Amino acid sequence: MRPGAWLLGMSARRLVPLLLFAFALLSLGLRYQHQMGRIDQDVSTEETTRLRERLNIEQSRLDHRLGIADTLFVRRLIGALALHDGIERAYLIDAAGTVQAALLRRDLGRPLPDVLGDPDQPAELRAWLARSSARAIEVATDAQRPALRAEVPL
Repeated sequence: MRPGAWLLGMSARRLVPLLLFAFALLSLGLRYQHQMGRIDQDVSTEETTRLRERLNIEQSRLDHRLGIADTLFVRRLIGALALHDGIERAYLIDAAGTVQAALLRRDLGRPLPDVLGDPDQPAELRAWLARSSARAIEVATDAQRPALRAEVPL
């Protein structure tokens, strides 16, 4: 017996509704996939904008405090970034590559390559920070997980 012979043996009374149902189900699946892709893109755009706005505010606060050499307040500002939703890591790095302020106290005073060499740090973060420094706020998406990363020059 040939494959699909049972389909040809059906009457049109049963075959037409079955084909309509299959076409409707396929259409719903394609539309759902398209909407989920659009929603994912919209959320990514909104979160990028929100992060860029937050970092712009923090950059101006840090620039002001660094201008008056208030290092204690600068460390407090970096530590306070943990209170904002979604911020996992923040480092203030001096010209020598030493971490001056961070969300974790264990990272303070350590060279940035040592901090990024920890096994709990993603490899993509090391590669992203190894490139040249940014001149403006840069926000990029993480390829491995649904996250954003940013670099703020001071």
